[in-house]
Amino acid sequence: MDRKIAKQIFLFVIIILSGIFIPRITSAATYYISPAGSNSNPGTESQPFATFSYAFSKMSGGDTLYIADGVYHQQITGMPSGSPGNYTKIYAVNDHKVDIDGQGVLPSSGWQALLYINGKSYVEIKGLKVHNSSYSNDVCEIENSNNVIFRVMGCWQAGDYKHDNPVKISNSSNMLLEDVWAFGRGRYSVHMATDATNVILRRVVTRWDDGAYSSEPIAGFSVYKAYNNILENTITFDHANHPDWFTAGHQGYYVISWNTSYPESRENKFYGSIALNLPVSGFSVETNAQPDIDNHYFKDCVSVDTYRGFNLLKANTSTVEQCSFINSSGSSSGSHGLFNGVNSTNASVKNSLVIGNAAYGFNNNGGGISISHSGAYNNTNGNYSGTSCATGCRTDNPQLKYPVRIESTSTYKGAGENGMDIGANIINRYENGVLTSKALWPWPYEDWIKEDMCDSATLESIGRTGASTPKWCTTNKTLTQYIWEYLGTQCPEDICKYSDPAPSPPLNLKIITQ
Repeated sequence: MDRKIAKQIFLFVIIILSGIFIPRITSAATYYISPAGSNSNPGTESQPFATFSYAFSKMSGGDTLYIADGVYHQQITGMPSGSPGNYTKIYAVNDHKVDIDGQGVLPSSGWQALLYINGKSYVEIKGLKVHNSSYSNDVCEIENSNNVIFRVMGCWQAGDYKHDNPVKISNSSNMLLEDVWAFGRGRYSVHMATDATNVILRRVVTRWDDGAYSSEPIAGFSVYKAYNNILENTITFDHANHPDWFTAGHQGYYVISWNTSYPESRENKFYGSIALNLPVSGFSVETNAQPDIDNHYFKDCVSVDTYRGFNLLKANTSTVEQCSFINSSGSSSGSHGLFNGVNSTNASVKNSLVIGNAAYGFNNNGGGISISHSGAYNNTNGNYSGTSCATGCRTDNPQLKYPVRIESTSTYKGAGENGMDIGANIINRYENGVLTSKALWPWPYEDWIKEDMCDSATLESIGRTGASTPKWCTTNKTLTQYIWEYLGTQCPEDICKYSDPAPSPPLNLKIITQ
């Protein structure tokens, strides 16, 4: 055989074998669903499906489902898992125009959710409003899953049972919830439960409103037997006044382990966290099973107008850095800026500010705490009780204008350890625990957040009308304005970007013609 012909035959065989052994790459499919659709349709944009369950039965991992505008009285569950780099995507065609209303949809008993992700991986959901769960059901829940993303989502109005929540994550890892708001009825507005790990909550806003949970703790954010999680640029504010909150336990941010039969809560990090206008403590780290909770880190945290700024109770090795605890009120014996309770050990506070609190600025009641490079001013009972400042502390007026910024003219500017400010500066975005140069304000999607959180029918259904109407909802302010102006100073122009008024027309003009 001619060498040239033999070579051609050899190359042909190689090409054939390559087609056998090289995996084929298939394109992900795209489907559509609409309230006006039909399951007899092919699921195209012009001929969409009608139900999520049918759409998911046709989808494979990595496919995309687009949801048309409208109201859906259906549960969302059972979607196929994707794979690394090839997420299954469930997107609103237009963000905030898809309304998943669960009224009458879920059973009166059970342990599910209106948006229920169980045993799934690599799923991304974006742009939905999900609300009105029922007894014994959460609203948006992820369990036994990994690599799930929620973006631009509102979840509110859970069931009446004591374990129901607007958002719940349990036994799951590697999650991202970004630009999410959760409120209304529920035990915890956002509940990171047992074995939630490597979860990032980024720009999540909560408000606790309602729930018949006598003698049960409640919170805006709960980190419960969960570990190695990050909460960055989160807000909880305007909570309702629960009738037995003091004995039951009601917090803004609640880090808790309750018994040794479960994994401990540890290594959770909080960056740029805000607790505002609560009848309860802004932040609380506590356990009933010492030493089952430790190594939590808080930086750039702010508590304003709460019962107490920060609680450390039977907790170990927590660090509070560059935080501000402002105007705790309600009790001359309990409303401290920061309270370190019995059996708490190795707590470290630095570059932090306590100001205007009704009891003490820093109160240490039998625990171990070190305080340095911090400021205490105008606290009614005194700046320190049971502790003192080790080095670098101030007691002069910080001239605070805004809860979330230390002014360049303040003596607290650059006065902390290694030239850091004393007090919180929540100006830019945190991403994966790293402070970026990206502006945080104006707060993303704040108009949609207010539209949902201040909806009159929703407030009526949770009994927050009249005197109990959430404070923000009684104003015409954006969320950015509400937070920045909380201490009475108008929001800076570069933050709130106020529009200049139209100029007045000039007077006494004459038209000259030639």
